[in-house]
Amino acid sequence: MIVFCIPITRESQPEGEDPLAYSITVDEFKSAVMKLLTYVREGIILLFSVAVHLVEQRKRKSENAYGRIMPMHLDRYDDDWKQLF
Repeated sequence: MIVFCIPITRESQPEGEDPLAYSITVDEFKSAVMKLLTYVREGIILLFSVAVHLVEQRKRKSENAYGRIMPMHLDRYDDDWKQLF
């Protein structure tokens, strides 16, 4: 698990500052944003692939219900026989 925040204790905080906020540099912020964007991009790609899979499953079920898809049985061949040279 990647943690973007650095834990702050009461001793490390100067007096009068907000205990729930702290400052980071622009480079740290850019780095955190880029990591977050990477995770968001991966999540969108995974979500899209799952959605396509579900649509294809539903399509197969509906086509199979109407008898449009027939099973295709193939013979088994040894791997040595499949090579051309």
